[in-house]
Amino acid sequence: MPLRTIFYLTALILGCSASIFYTPLIGVLTYIVTYNIAPTYHWWGSPLQSLEIAYGKLVAASILFGMLIHRDKLRYKKLIHKQEFLLMLFVILVWLSHFLGLPEGSLTNRNAIKMTKVLIFLLMFSHIVTDLKRYESVIWTMILVGIYLGYAAYTAPESAFFHGRLNIGVGGPDFNETNFLGAHFAMLLPFIGVMFLKGGWKSKLICILAATFIINGIVLTRSRGVFLACIVGFLATLGFTMSFMKRKRTKIIILAFIGTIGALMLTDPGFWQRMKTLREKPIETDLSAKGRILAWKAALKMVSEYPLGIGEGNFFQYVGQYDERIPGKDTHNTYFRCLAELGIQGLLVYLLLILNSFYILRGVWKQASKLPNYNDYQWHVLGLTVSLVIFFTAGLSMSHTYVEEYYWLIIFPVTLLRSVKNELIRRSMT
Repeated sequence: MPLRTIFYLTALILGCSASIFYTPLIGVLTYIVTYNIAPTYHWWGSPLQSLEIAYGKLVAASILFGMLIHRDKLRYKKLIHKQEFLLMLFVILVWLSHFLGLPEGSLTNRNAIKMTKVLIFLLMFSHIVTDLKRYESVIWTMILVGIYLGYAAYTAPESAFFHGRLNIGVGGPDFNETNFLGAHFAMLLPFIGVMFLKGGWKSKLICILAATFIINGIVLTRSRGVFLACIVGFLATLGFTMSFMKRKRTKIIILAFIGTIGALMLTDPGFWQRMKTLREKPIETDLSAKGRILAWKAALKMVSEYPLGIGEGNFFQYVGQYDERIPGKDTHNTYFRCLAELGIQGLLVYLLLILNSFYILRGVWKQASKLPNYNDYQWHVLGLTVSLVIFFTAGLSMSHTYVEEYYWLIIFPVTLLRSVKNELIRRSMT
């Protein structure tokens, strides 16, 4: 058995044990690592396949047991936040789409089952990560695992590339396609920037290393949608800084431009050759763009006939009936897929989740102003806001409708809000 396999298996056992007997926070961090790496998708994970370990379920079970044992240490004022209720409603709509959709129904209900698992994990997550230190431990875990994935992309064999572009994902099941991997990398950049700005020299060194591997990973994916999302994220950073963080704007703007220069140094001619097609290649001759436009039109036709949706997972099955030129094609758009499969009501709840994320962050900003360490919260509101903007923008060119990490970001604001409220309660009692 390879050493990497032994190390992972040992870390998994220790993480689950610590989750039960020490703190379920360890289980949350272990789950994040497992989700990002997913040994099933790596050569060193093959020796474990005979054991048939359901890694996510195993870790989630350890978190649940840890919460039951340490329930007196959990700190939250409201059991179910409105954002959590909206997420529960969204998952219910995913299940109902099987009954509201086409008479044939979905080929499988794998997305409904997956979203139920995501909901269970996030409900545990948002009741465990309820102070700033725990939130930062989550961010650091994501950054460190990002270094691993960035290094895996950097050291990928030549067989993993097609026409100079990394053609396979290097992480878990939600990153097994290049564009999704690029979106994951882009989403991490604002977190890295925030931890760099607020941390000491050790934190800065880790962040520099992380940014280097992650930006290089974005370059290797050659994703045009991710490139546009990064530009929008950069503009959002400048806009947010100029509007709400005027005292820190010099530091943030300098870092943003230095980071941009560093990113440009990591690019190569092949990257820019692909990016140029965004403005030089007309849609009529760009097969990828043309196919997406046709898929979006097909999605609109679907919802015009089935306003309650055709059922989760059914787009691939039926898109060829609405346009015979694109059988089996994805929408390459989160919102059109949500609309087509889950209907008008599904998209409405989905958009409410997005809008409410920013509304919650606005509340965090206001309430944190009463705390002496409000600067820390301001940094994290900035990082999470930009990260949300990047991921939501990337969703315009790729289908994140059932991607688990998408919903992590939507619940993160709840953890920050609970952290602020818990700190206000603690200070009022002293």
